[in-house]
Amino acid sequence: MFKPACLLIFSTLFFLCSGKACSTPFYDDSQPIFMHYFCWPPEAPNWSQIDKNVPLDDAHCVVEDLFIQAYHKQLIRLKSREDAVKLVNAPISGKTEKRGRHLLSFSVFNGFRRLAHWGLNNAADINAGDKDNATALRMSIGNSLDYMATFALKNKANPNRVFGQPGHQDTALSALLKWKSPLSLFRLIITAGGKANDPLHLNEIAAHLRLMAANNASLQAEADSLIAQLTANGFIEEPIVTAPAELIEPDMGDQLDNALYRAMMAGVLTPDHMDSFKVHGKWYEHFLAFNGFSSSLSYRLRTLPQDEAKIIVEARDDTGNDLLLAAIKSLNIDTVRVVLKVSSANINAPVPQHPDYYSSGDTPMTIARKWQVPKSIIELLKAYGAK
Repeated sequence: MFKPACLLIFSTLFFLCSGKACSTPFYDDSQPIFMHYFCWPPEAPNWSQIDKNVPLDDAHCVVEDLFIQAYHKQLIRLKSREDAVKLVNAPISGKTEKRGRHLLSFSVFNGFRRLAHWGLNNAADINAGDKDNATALRMSIGNSLDYMATFALKNKANPNRVFGQPGHQDTALSALLKWKSPLSLFRLIITAGGKANDPLHLNEIAAHLRLMAANNASLQAEADSLIAQLTANGFIEEPIVTAPAELIEPDMGDQLDNALYRAMMAGVLTPDHMDSFKVHGKWYEHFLAFNGFSSSLSYRLRTLPQDEAKIIVEARDDTGNDLLLAAIKSLNIDTVRVVLKVSSANINAPVPQHPDYYSSGDTPMTIARKWQVPKSIIELLKAYGAK
């Protein structure tokens, strides 16, 4: 039996509700938290208070609370602090071939700041890489999520760490330059101490900033200020390379999926919640597909009228992904199978040309090969007529 032993007392409380009420999805995060030590056994989330200013049926909030509970339940089953540290930093995919975000990169991708906050309170490493060696900061800037990048930087994300897979490794600034990201993200990274790799890299960043500020006097002044700050920051002398996360059991993705499935079955997560859910341009069904939550997606589609389910499967979210593309990007064959059983109408449909769409012109098979999905998914797509 392990006795509670706190190396750090946490001032941040997470307020979860009982039943189907939920807690606030917003909180004062103006102060950073540097949580690398925690109580063992971990303390349960505080269920005693609810922010009265937040609607208790907020869909995103309800889903996030379910995930915090699922992680906490798994954490208290573990026998040591070392195992707990591994859990919160490991890919949620376990040892499977599925998409391997860890707690923090998963939280960033889905806009779950309270889950990320909970993870940091329980020894999640803000600079750790996930299965694809993406850190919380890399996931934030890669998806142009200024608010999540701000969250990561406030909590000691290092903008000068090298992240990414071999052949695609970058610092935050080299990634922003490669992606031609907006000025707001350059501002965040440079202000947080981001450094250029060398003088040539600095000149390339400066040229890009000036190009973005062209024909706008106020932006030109800001660009000049950022270039001066970047110059003062100096250069990266000894790059620190992030390592991919260790693959461990259990498959937390399945546990999160099961938490949603049980909540839908029990009426805690209602049809109204599901209809109103949207995060980062993704509706509830796209959210389920992107994250490989096969059981929940299957249940959701089965409980809709057949015509409506078919429309949802074929509809594209704000970034151009229909449900098939979202499922393919989860690397989860079960999720792809769930989608194709409802409709395979888009099996060879290219993504329409649109400035806000990722992968414009690509077909599902093209995307599957670009994303290096498991061979079993390629064979399944072929069985449904993919070319």
